[in-house]
Amino acid sequence: MASHGGNHHFRKDLLGSPIAFYERELGRLSRPSRSWASAPCPFHNHDHGQKRRSAFAVRLDTGGFKCLS
Repeated sequence: MASHGGNHHFRKDLLGSPIAFYERELGRLSRPSRSWASAPCPFHNHDHGQKRRSAFAVRLDTGGFKCLS
């Protein structure tokens, strides 16, 4: 693996807000509670006549996510 030299560090402060990112990608987040919000799951919500939509939980402070299907 090639080294690029220098002392590089990840700059989390350059990332946008997790809320803004997920709302742009998934639409409105619902029911924020204890730093989590939910949205329809982008991995499992396919239009196959499903009555119930799969849930997707987003951690608002870190941007982490969890599919609840």
